[in-house]
Parts: sequence; structure tokens; C-alpha cells
Amino acid sequence: MAGLGVSFVCLTGALLAGNAFLGVAHASLGTSSSAKELQESIIIVKPEPVSAKERAAQAAKPAGKTEPAPKPPSSNDKNPPPASDDNKKQSYLDAMEASGFKNLDVDEIIAMKIQGVTPEYIKAIRDLGLQPSPEEIVGLRVQGITPEYIRDMRTVAQNLSIDDLIGMKVQGVSLQYVREMRELGLQPGADEIVGMKVQGVTAEYVKTLQSAGFKNLSCDDVIGAKVQGITPEFIEKARKHGFQNLTLDKLMGLKQADIF
Repeated sequence: MAGLGVSFVCLTGALLAGNAFLGVAHASLGTSSSAKELQESIIIVKPEPVSAKERAAQAAKPAGKTEPAPKPPSSNDKNPPPASDDNKKQSYLDAMEASGFKNLDVDEIIAMKIQGVTPEYIKAIRDLGLQPSPEEIVGLRVQGITPEYIRDMRTVAQNLSIDDLIGMKVQGVSLQYVREMRELGLQPGADEIVGMKVQGVTAEYVKTLQSAGFKNLSCDDVIGAKVQGITPEFIEKARKHGFQNLTLDKLMGLKQADIF
């Protein structure tokens, strides 16, 4: 019996020792498996090797372009910024005084400004030998008299005054009108051409007088006949009454006396 008891005790100790060994073995296997799984879940990225040629190309590549800083203005610049308008603007009064019109009164300077008299216009008129007063330069401008018009009218008379020019322009005397009168044998001066235009003498009227037998007419003849209402019809009526060798003066006398 004693021997059986000893055997049982030994068997029990052997079983306990075996279980302890198996526990240690399982623990060792669990640890090894976890480490293996952790090692498989980690991704290791290794940089690709770069050749020496590629490193040199990257080093030679320029950096991003940068804008240069603005250059500060220099005192030696040839073209300085323009001055403000307030500094360089010339007043109208200053411009007129610079053109030779000094000591203008209020009415004169206002009239010149309103009518558009400019330094350029003054110079153009003076270049033609005229020396207008403030009132005359305004009158020339109001009537629209240009340097071209003055040159045209000087074909009528060289020494035209400013009053002559204004009167001719007011009455509508044109270069064409002057040429038409001259083509009919008339040689009007400044006063005569204005008088003919005022009385409504046309090239057609002059032609009717000439057709009625009145040749070598003067400008005064034509103006007088037009003023007295001498028409081709009146001339014909006088001739039908037996009046012969009628002159324009005799016709005008008949018309004034209201003979028929």
C-alpha cells in the first residue's frame, strides 16, 4: 500500500510538470505568431536610388522666377513725370495778352471768349497783314471770316479793310459771285460788289440788260437799273411807244416819272 501511494504521488507530479511545460510552449508560440503578423502588416518603403547624373540635373535647374524690385526714381532721369495740369494750364486772359491784346476790359475778354477767338485765329489774321482791334477780331469771328476768305476777296481789291471784309461776308459775297460778274465784263471794287449783292444783282439780270442792247455797262449802271426796277418788259414797253435811242438814264427817268 505504501508503494502504491508513492506511485500516485509521482504520477500526479509528472502530470503537473507536463501541463506547466505545455503552457510555456503555448505562450512561446503565441508570442512568435503575433510578432510574425506585426512584421507582415508593416510596409517598408525604400527610396529608389538616384544616379549622379540626375542629381546634377536637379541641382542645375533654376529656381522659380522672381520679379525684380521696382527701381526708385532717380534725379538724373531724362524724362521726369509731367507736371500737374494746375501748374501748366494757361488762362484765357494770359493767352490773349500773349497774342498782343493787353489791357482788355471785361466786356472785350468775355466777347472774345464767347465767340471762340483763339491765339491761333489771331495769328492767322495777323499773318495776312491785318491788325484788328478786340472789337474787330470779334466781328471777323462772328461772321466766320477765315484766312481763305480774305485771300479770295483780295482778288477783288488788294487793300481791303476789316470793315470791307465784314460787309462783303455779311452780304454773302463769294468768290464765285465775283467771277461771274467779271466774266460779264464788270470790274467791281469792294463797295460796288457789296452794292450789287445788296440790290440783288445776279448774272442773269446783267445778261438781260446786255441782251436788250445795253453794252459796256458799269457797275453803277447795273445797280441803278436794278434799284429803279428796270426790267426787260419795261424796256420793251418804252420802245413800243416810239422812244428810240434809249439809255439807261432815260429809262430810269421814265420809270421815276411813272410815265406809263
